[in-house]
Amino acid sequence: MVAEDFKGAVSKQALSPGTGTDAKSSGAAALVQTLENLQLLNNQSAESGRYLLPFPVLADAGFTLGQLLVDVGEDKDTAPEKKMIRVSLLLDMTRLGPVRADVSILDKAVTGRFLLENEDTRAFVASMIPDLKKQMADNDFQLLKMDCQVAAPADITPDCLAKNLFNSRDDQVLNIVI
Repeated sequence: MVAEDFKGAVSKQALSPGTGTDAKSSGAAALVQTLENLQLLNNQSAESGRYLLPFPVLADAGFTLGQLLVDVGEDKDTAPEKKMIRVSLLLDMTRLGPVRADVSILDKAVTGRFLLENEDTRAFVASMIPDLKKQMADNDFQLLKMDCQVAAPADITPDCLAKNLFNSRDDQVLNIVI
């Protein structure tokens, strides 16, 4: 089972004899804790149809985690092809800095925005939107609108997508996390 379970394999490494308090074992223990927190987070948010998925990104200094927040909606009665899907992607790019992309997809029609750290990065990404539109058209998607904005610092922090996980679609709902 450990051979097929990433969390189990990391737990085995962290708890194996001969591992002490070195960086390798403490890093493995921290990774296991992070995985458990994400499992708990996604389990609590499953009823709302929202899932936070971290993924490793190889950078010059080692691995960092990118984040993908997928919102498939609460309405289970809506046909999948008529359901709007919202996706947020958060990356910390080596040269561009933090980049957040928020998109909505309905029937192969895409709208969205890029949130970027500064004006230079915003201008560069905005200049690439026509290429993105063409590439999406080549794959039978229609890019209806894509904005590029300089983000408020709170909108591109590493925990911003986790905070969005608990933001309600309806102001009448109270979320309590213990």
